[in-house]
Formats: sequence, C-alpha cells, structure tokens
Amino acid sequence: MMGRDPIDEIRGTYGDELRDRRIMLVVTGSISAYKAPDIARELIRHGAEVYIVASQDALRFAARDTLAWSVGGRLITEMSYLAEHIYLLRDADLLLVAPATANTVAKAAYGVADTPATLAIHSALGYGKKVLIAPVMHLNMMENPLYREAVERLRRMGAVFIDPLVEEEKAKLPPTRDIKMEVFRALYPDILSGRKVVVTAGPTIEYIDPVRIITNKSSGKMGVYIAEEAYLMGAEVTLIHGPIRVEPYRKLDRIPVETTEEMLEATIEALEGADIFISAAAPVDYRPALQWEEKIDTRSTGGLDLELVLTPKIVAEARERFPDLYIVSFKALYNVGDEELIRAAAEHARRYGFNLTVANDVAREGAGFQHETNEVFIVGKSGELVKRLRGHKRVLARELLRIIAGELG
Repeated sequence: MMGRDPIDEIRGTYGDELRDRRIMLVVTGSISAYKAPDIARELIRHGAEVYIVASQDALRFAARDTLAWSVGGRLITEMSYLAEHIYLLRDADLLLVAPATANTVAKAAYGVADTPATLAIHSALGYGKKVLIAPVMHLNMMENPLYREAVERLRRMGAVFIDPLVEEEKAKLPPTRDIKMEVFRALYPDILSGRKVVVTAGPTIEYIDPVRIITNKSSGKMGVYIAEEAYLMGAEVTLIHGPIRVEPYRKLDRIPVETTEEMLEATIEALEGADIFISAAAPVDYRPALQWEEKIDTRSTGGLDLELVLTPKIVAEARERFPDLYIVSFKALYNVGDEELIRAAAEHARRYGFNLTVANDVAREGAGFQHETNEVFIVGKSGELVKRLRGHKRVLARELLRIIAGELG
C-alpha cells in the first residue's frame, strides 16, 4: 500500500481520451487560480498525468496544499537542480496556462523566464510543444495594443489561445469543460481537418395549437456528441438541433429549430459546400393537418380528432439534392432481433444510397432515447455490417467518425 499513488483512484474514471498523456498545468497570479485544482482533476479523470507549475503569485490565490493534493503531489513552485523545466517538459505532450495573466502573456512573448511559470512556457515553446493559454484580465487590459501584440507573437510561435468567458467587463476563465475540450482538440488526431460536417440532433416538434405539440423522446445526446467529437477532430461543424436536453459546446456553430420543415430548410442551406452529413436527429414523422391558431378550450370540446399528415424526410431530401455528398443516416426500430435490425438498415441504405446507416433498437436496456449509452449496428452502402458497437454515446460517436474518416481517406 505504501507505493500506491492515490491519484490513480480517479484517473480515467470519466474516459480515456488523455490516457498516457502528460500535461503541464501552469498556474499564474490571478484570482482564477483557485479553479486550477478542478481543471487538474478533470484532466486526470480523463486519463492524463498532470503536473502543476505555480508561480509564487498563484499561491496567494490557491493554497499550496490544495494544488499539491489535486495532482497527487506533482506540484512545482520553484525549479531545482533537477531542471524540471527541461526534463519534465521534454516528455510532456502539452502545456496549459490557466489562468494566464497579462503579465505572463507579455513575458512569454518576449522570452522573459524569471518565474517557474514563465520558465516552463519558455521551455515548452523551445521544445515545440503544444501550448494552450487561457487569458484572464479586465477587458481594457486585453485591448491594450502591447498585449494584443504579445498575443500575436505567441500565436506565430504556435500557441493557441482559449476564448475567455466575457462578462462584467472582464475576460474570465471559461468553464472547466471548455478548457478540457480545447485540450482534447489539441491532442486528438486531426483526421477531419479541412472537412465541413453538418450534424442534426434531437427531436422536432409539430404544433396542434400554440401550446400543444407532437414530439418524441429523443434527447439529442448522440447528435451533440457526434458534433463535438467532429470538432475535436478538426472539422468545421454545423449543428442543427431541435429542443435538446444537453448543452452543446459553445464553440460549435449551432442552428436551433423547432419543426421538421424548419430543420429541413436549415439543413439544406447548411449542406452547400459540406463534405459530410450525419443525420442523427429524430424528426417527427407526422404533423397535424390542421393547426389551431388559438389554444383549444378543453371545456368546450368533449374530445379531439386529429388528422395527421407526413412531414418531409430530411435525409432522403438531402440525398436527392446532393447526390455526391457523404451521408450517414440513423434508423431506430423497436423490439426487434439483431438480424432484423441489420436487414432493415441494409434495406434503408440501399434504397437511398446512404454511405452508412446506423441502426439501433430503442427498446433495448440502456440503449436509445435519453440514455447515455447505446448499442448500434453500422451498415455500409451495400448492406454489409461494418461494425457493432455498444457503450457510451460519446465513445460510439468517436468510433463512428473514425470509420467515416477512414472511408474518406
């Protein structure tokens, strides 16, 4: 028990995206330094080995013991005879400066290395490591021409700046999730770089009257995860979604819609110049033939007879208008066996000429609408089974995109 690393109790508990990756988290003298332990723990929970390099000013805002605890003792507050800025940085995959003060950004841009933090940045740039910087300051400081010049110098050296959360006339540290996503994007293989990807997600709604609707149980999670993973792989992503139950990453280009007709119009417009269309939404198949302009008074009606008519089939319309577009369609069935699921997906793929069809049985335990997990069968253009996957929807999204990237070369 004496040799056990307690940090291993949480390593990888959220995922393995950063497994075998070493990240140097540089913390500088901002009030936002108190958020550094949360950032470190989040990265560790995705598999990373994290070291914190903290300036003396950072220790005014985040306790030394708290920082040390968050990374299992891997805290550096001064460089020693071990030359940590050389030997730890040499084997690092990424250096993340969060928070980064204006002072730190300026020093880094002009080669000043007078603190452990700035020395670590200096060394990382010299090694050609990936460097992410999350600046925090009042907006007037961010508008300073000298600061802007320092930012441009660092960008020319390869550093990437994470967009701050701007409110109350301050550039604040963005949510930990945003920082994590940018770390992922820096370290993911950019197998979709240069590709324009359009993804649809979630349900649509059709109005009976101004307050009553027809919809389905789709949460939109699968489509959102696909859009986010495509972004992490370097794609330019447009996410078109109905009322969804998960908040997409804020850097995605989002188009919210309500009805199936609205989703169709937005999709066709977005597909101009696109390389890939992934139709993960669950548009409502029927709408009322008649819509009441005012709320129906239930007291004056003993019942309500609705005539339903078909809504447009978005993915089929996309194939007709864009015959050369790479299209992935999703098909949901209910309470069928594996063979029937694959057969239905194969017929669907052949009928419309989709490149891939992803089929699932929403009646199965832990699969389908509203769950975090799913079981899917991926069927190719000729009806052949490409892969069967089961697990968290984000992992399935990642694997699906890898298959797409492989087919596109």
